[in-house]
Amino acid sequence: MGLQEDFDAAVDSISNKVNKTMDNDELKEVYTLFKQASIGDINTDRPGQDMKGKAEWDAWSSKKGMSQDEAKQKYVDIVGKWTIKEYKEEAKVDQTSLVVDMVVQRGRGGNTRQFFHVFMFSDFKSKMGLQEDFDAAVDSISNKVNKTMDNDELKEVYALFKQASIGDINTDRPGMFDMKGKAKWDAWSSKKGMSQDEAKQKYVEFAAKMLEKHGARA
Repeated sequence: MGLQEDFDAAVDSISNKVNKTMDNDELKEVYTLFKQASIGDINTDRPGQDMKGKAEWDAWSSKKGMSQDEAKQKYVDIVGKWTIKEYKEEAKVDQTSLVVDMVVQRGRGGNTRQFFHVFMFSDFKSKMGLQEDFDAAVDSISNKVNKTMDNDELKEVYALFKQASIGDINTDRPGMFDMKGKAKWDAWSSKKGMSQDEAKQKYVEFAAKMLEKHGARA
């Protein structure tokens, strides 16, 4: 979707879908970004005795100079954060069914407003699912897989774990007498440039192979 469609979807989400639990500062931020995105710089005089009107005017005025496109993007971002926060709190919702149901609605003529929620939530769900899979794989390697892996397999597990948890290697290579330390350093260094998410996925896949190959502890 383009920025305008994202913005329209976010406006609909704030109006009709996001729970009304935002505090005053959050409500003012939503209001000011909407006004700046829709109109641009404030074009009215500051109200007199109207306290609420003055507060809204001051909030909108604080965005003076911000382009409408930048305001739209910031509006979309803040709504996206609220959408994700609500989905995280709705632990009793069958999340997979929710995503599939909304996709089906769009396929039958559903609008971009429905798709906005699908996109934001599916992205969040994907990230959360990978982390949960990774955590489970770490537990499996630590506590379930038989301790019969060879040195190359142990080095691969170590290297993927470090890359997934920290990212590119950030230490100096050990000295010549630390053979074990150098082997571990070289293994981790071999993953340099691999994203943490990719390393997590590879760790999950490798852990499954190890469980299949070596079996589980009795």
